[in-house]
Amino acid sequence: MLAAYPIRLASQALQDETFVRWTLDDLIDALNASLLALVEVRPDANSTTEADQLAAGTRQALPEGGIRLLNVIRNMGADGATPGRVITLAQRNSFDLNRPGWHTDTAKTAIRHWIFDNRSPRDYYVYPPVHATTAVWAEILYSKEPDLIPSTTDSPAYDADDTEMGVSGSFVNPILEFMLYRAYQRDGETANAMLAAQHLQQFYALLGIGSQKASLHSQENRDRPYSPAETNAMEV
Repeated sequence: MLAAYPIRLASQALQDETFVRWTLDDLIDALNASLLALVEVRPDANSTTEADQLAAGTRQALPEGGIRLLNVIRNMGADGATPGRVITLAQRNSFDLNRPGWHTDTAKTAIRHWIFDNRSPRDYYVYPPVHATTAVWAEILYSKEPDLIPSTTDSPAYDADDTEMGVSGSFVNPILEFMLYRAYQRDGETANAMLAAQHLQQFYALLGIGSQKASLHSQENRDRPYSPAETNAMEV
C-alpha cells in the first residue's frame, strides 16, 4: 500500500489537505511513528520467514533488524536449504529443573526444541546445543523493524506515487488512528489532547489490544512467544 493513502486520510480528517497546520513532513513523521507502534504491539504486522544459521551452543539471536521471535519451525540442514525435523517450543523451567546442565550437553547438528522468554524477545535458546564446527540452520519466523518512510528532504525523497509501506493495507485504520493521535498530541491544545487520547485508545481497540498487551510479560506468559502456541514437554 502506498504511504500516500494514510497521509491523505489523515490530512482529510485533520481538515488540512494543503498541509498548512500539519506539514507533509509532520504527517510522514506521524506515519513512521505509527508503523513503529504497530509492529511493537502486533509483531505479525511485519514478519518474515527465513533460514538462519545458528550460533554454536544454546543461545541464539535474531538476524539484524529483527525485533521479536515468533516461531522456530524446522531444521534446515547444513546448507540452509534442506528441510528436516520440526523444532518444538519447550518451557525453560522443565529444562532447568530436570536437566540443569542442558547448556553444556553434547552439541548436535539437529535441533529438537527452542526456549523463549518474552522479556528478551530478540534472543532465544535451543536444545541440544548447536555443533561448533558443523553448520546448523533453522527456519525461523520473526518480526522485523519496519522500513521508515523518507521525508521530503531525504535522498531519495518521499514520492507520493511510489513510496510503499512495508505492512499490509489491512492495518490502514489503526495506522490512521495513531497518526491522528500524534498530530493532536503535538498540537498542544487542551481539547486536542483529549482527542489525542481518544485516537490512541481507538488504535489499540482496532488491533484487539487491551488486557492481552498488559499480560504479555506476565509470569505465566514469559515462556510463550507472541503467537499462542502449545508448550511441549521436554524430550531428551
